[in-house]
Amino acid sequence: MSDQADRAKLLRSPHIPGAPLVPPNAWDVGSARAVVDAGFPVVATASNAIAAALGHDDGEGATSEPCRAEVRQPQCRRL
Repeated sequence: MSDQADRAKLLRSPHIPGAPLVPPNAWDVGSARAVVDAGFPVVATASNAIAAALGHDDGEGATSEPCRAEVRQPQCRRL
């Protein structure tokens, strides 16, 4: 199985019919760690959460690269 297929399988795994997945939202490394430490199986985020962490309103100037850089931080990868 390819790395991409493995990632897709992992992403689908918590989606169980009849048992909705309701992940909490993280906006930075600290909140993502709190989600993981609380035992949630996944960490979600929203454009507004990342934009706010970077000092922008949602849809008002936060370009994609700084947003990607925020979630690519080494601290996030080790969660």
